[in-house]
Amino acid sequence: MPDEILAKDEKKLIRTRYSLSGLTLLLFLVCYFFLAAPIVRGLAGLFLTEGSSAYHTFISIGGLVFIIIAEISAILLGSKITGINLRSLFNVGGFSGKTIAKSYFTAQGLGYVTALVINLIIVIITLITKVSLENFTPGLIDRMTDSGLVPAITAIYAIIFAPVLEELLFRGVILGSLARYNRTFAIIISALAFGFTHGNIQQACYSVIAGIVFAAIDLRYNSIIPSIITHSFVNIFGMLMSFLMKESGLFETAEKILTMTDPFEMIKLITPGMIIALLAAYAVIIAFMITAIVIVIKNRKRFREFFIPVTTWNKSRGLPILLTSIPWIICFLLFIYEVFVSEFI
Repeated sequence: MPDEILAKDEKKLIRTRYSLSGLTLLLFLVCYFFLAAPIVRGLAGLFLTEGSSAYHTFISIGGLVFIIIAEISAILLGSKITGINLRSLFNVGGFSGKTIAKSYFTAQGLGYVTALVINLIIVIITLITKVSLENFTPGLIDRMTDSGLVPAITAIYAIIFAPVLEELLFRGVILGSLARYNRTFAIIISALAFGFTHGNIQQACYSVIAGIVFAAIDLRYNSIIPSIITHSFVNIFGMLMSFLMKESGLFETAEKILTMTDPFEMIKLITPGMIIALLAAYAVIIAFMITAIVIVIKNRKRFREFFIPVTTWNKSRGLPILLTSIPWIICFLLFIYEVFVSEFI
């Protein structure tokens, strides 16, 4: 009897601690998915003409500022209620430049492998169902084809603010609080949360894989510095690829293609310059994919060390308890709605 009472008490304690991390994530998701756009638009409407370039710039930059505030708030609250010491996350020993390089090529390459598979599935779905590709890339083209101040601010956010704040939230608070009971489970859940927070299928699947790599190296070296640097390099490469495609005219063409369902009409829009840019981009992407696969194969024994064996003890302290946490259940429902439902209704 005492053992059963202790088990129930322990389960209640773990559920409470899981719920606190879920509450942290829920706070950010509500701000990110539901409050950012209407609040920023409301502020812009007070003193700017809707539809003007100034209005559009304010919306884009204001949205990023709101997200930064939401991330900082969630990090501070989350670290407080989960007992995560933010300073302790920045350990500088144990890893090297070689560690960062391996982590970067693994995250970038495996992310592209996943993205390739997902994109093929999406293309097949669009051809069969005649659903526009635009449903799978909400707002992506608009953000990438902006001009003026917006791309510069977006680049600063993507290269500096996003790596630091997202790693503190997802690997620092979320991963750190879950990993106390089941490390493998914590890696997967934090990666899923990180990926699906991006809000669309393509970015979600890519980011989940990258998130697994980020979480694994953070736990391996007991520091979020490796994942911050790796995350920043991933975003830098993404910005460079975006610049290449924008200069080649691919984005303008993509904007038209996303509204089309006839593959033959899509092909007519592609020019020789675009083909060259695509070939160059895919050559680099394939190089990343091959490098990542080689790194994983050569270091497969070391990669196994990132994950503790799944035993009855740690398995019972993972998903079964998380699925009884109301904040986490709400988070999962929000992910399903934003990624799989909202763009199709």
